[in-house]
Amino acid sequence: MLRIGAVARLLGVSTRTLRHYHAVGVLSPAQVDPRTGYRGYSLEQVDLAQRVIAIRQLGVSLAAIQGLLAGPRPEAAIAEVLVAHKRLLERQRTAIEGQLTMLDLEIRRAEQSAAARPFVVKRIPSRWTMSLRRQVRTYPEADDLLATLRRMAGSVSDVTPGFIWHSCRPMEQAIDCEALLLLDREPRRPGVSVRQIPSELVVSFAHTGSDGELPRIYDELRSWSSSIGAPIRGPLRELYWEETGARVTEVQFSVEPGDLRI
Repeated sequence: MLRIGAVARLLGVSTRTLRHYHAVGVLSPAQVDPRTGYRGYSLEQVDLAQRVIAIRQLGVSLAAIQGLLAGPRPEAAIAEVLVAHKRLLERQRTAIEGQLTMLDLEIRRAEQSAAARPFVVKRIPSRWTMSLRRQVRTYPEADDLLATLRRMAGSVSDVTPGFIWHSCRPMEQAIDCEALLLLDREPRRPGVSVRQIPSELVVSFAHTGSDGELPRIYDELRSWSSSIGAPIRGPLRELYWEETGARVTEVQFSVEPGDLRI
C-alpha cells in the first residue's frame, strides 16, 4: 500500500489533485485511515491513477472520466470517450482556423484604415413577423408603407420595425420593398402577412451615423462576407432599433455558412 504523497510524487501530480479525484468519485483510495484521514493506494489503483492522469492530459474532463474505469469494459469505454473528445477538438480546431482567417482579414483592414467598420457574424433567433410588400416609386413611399403597417399592428408591443429591400432601382422609380415588424410572439391581425422567420446566420453592422453612409456600408459588408467564406443568400434587410429619440440602423444579410464556423 502506498501513501498519497508517494503516489503523487510517482505520478507527478499534487496530493490536492488526488484528493479532488477522490472527492468527485473518479479515483477512490483503497483505504482511508479513520483516525488520521491518510489515504492509501494499492498497486492496482496506482495503475488506475496513471490512466486517469494520462486521459486528463489529453484534455478530457473529469465528468467524462467518471465511472469509466469501474465499468465492466473499461478499455472500450475509454476508447469511446477518446473518440468523442477527438471530434470535439476537431470542431474546435475548425472554429479556431475560421477565427484566424477572420483575424487576418481584420488586421489587414485595420492596417489599411483606422476607421475599418467592425462587422460581425451572429445567429439570430426565430422571430414572428408582420409584413407588407409593395412596389413603390420612392423611399418616402416606402416609409409610408411602414407607417401603414404600424397602424395595422395596432397595440401590438415590443416590435422592431424594418425593411427587406428585395430590389432597389430608385432612378427607375422601381423599389420592391417589404415593410416588416419583428415580434416576440405570434400576432393576430387580419389583412397582414404573418410568418415565422427561422433562426439564421447573418452578417451585421449597427450603424449610428447618417443614412448617406449606408450604400457604402452595404458594399463593404457584401465584400467582407465573401472574404470570410460566408456567401450572401438573401436580400438586404434593415432593422431600426429605436428608443427615447435615438435610432440605430442595423444592416443585415442572411448568409450561407460556407467555410465559416461559428
